[in-house]
Amino acid sequence: MTRYYAAQKRELRRNWKSFAAVFITTALLIAFVLGLSKTFSPAKFFGRSKWDSRSSFSAVLFTKPLSVMIVASDPKSMIVMAIDDQASFPSGKSQRPLVKLGDVENRGNPSAVNAVVSDIFGAKIDNYISFKNATNIDGGSTKQFFKNFASLPTFFSILIKGTGGWVEKTNITRVDMIKLWWQLKGFSIDNVKFNDFSANYENIIDGQGKSIVGFDREFLHREASKYLENRDISQKGGKVKIINASGYTGAGQLASQMASAVGYNVVRLESQDALQTSCRVQSESNDYPSQYLANLFNCDIFSMPKGDNSGDLTMTVGVDFAKNYLDSL
Repeated sequence: MTRYYAAQKRELRRNWKSFAAVFITTALLIAFVLGLSKTFSPAKFFGRSKWDSRSSFSAVLFTKPLSVMIVASDPKSMIVMAIDDQASFPSGKSQRPLVKLGDVENRGNPSAVNAVVSDIFGAKIDNYISFKNATNIDGGSTKQFFKNFASLPTFFSILIKGTGGWVEKTNITRVDMIKLWWQLKGFSIDNVKFNDFSANYENIIDGQGKSIVGFDREFLHREASKYLENRDISQKGGKVKIINASGYTGAGQLASQMASAVGYNVVRLESQDALQTSCRVQSESNDYPSQYLANLFNCDIFSMPKGDNSGDLTMTVGVDFAKNYLDSL
């Protein structure tokens, strides 16, 4: 096991060196093409990276039906999971307590779809890709999507346009698109999977006593967690205590699900009356589990209070988190 893990680390370092060489060469080439203009800003051109490449990458795909893509590096896998966008979910609004996912999709607000899908899966899925042509998703189209994404023309399209030529709209930055392309380039077609979960549902009783189709959230959370798990977190037994300071009842539970989906061990969940606007992580050290948790929830990192020697992380979720995921409609 030790030799295998060491070999993995050496391979990872080699891959990163190769990626860095391609990335730097590409950046220099772009700078040269632009005539080394003083107005050229690499940070503005490539965008800010939100993905560390060690963890899994996830995105909502605006296909028919709606689907979620997860790309994991260890072991290599790309999974696309189709869900029933005609199924309903509790909206938390008294005027319309149950809403169809497809109705949210039809409003043309991808961020709202991301928020709802994240809540349904109990996992943080903030990226999205919509396509120029209507795409019916199945096993064959999933493999074709992989081939298109991992192709050399797509790499040059990302450099020039910021994304693949088949993409209509996305919130994935150019730098993360390049990193995703680089990772998929090292995959084979055998690493690509498709699962149709549109038939996995549970019945919900509405206000009139009628039974309607809803999402089997526990099932979807369990399936997504298989691919979202970050082994750098789970193998170290990353423990975290979560405090809900948002004023929203379900915010703490959702944060707990999101953390556990990527491999954290949530040892305690509690609420506090004093509201907090933003998220914060308290840690004894600024190590990878702390940084990854803070990046995942867009938190600031603070030192652990004196006298707390538990070694556990403490994350406090605030109003911003709850409004983003539970009040997006």
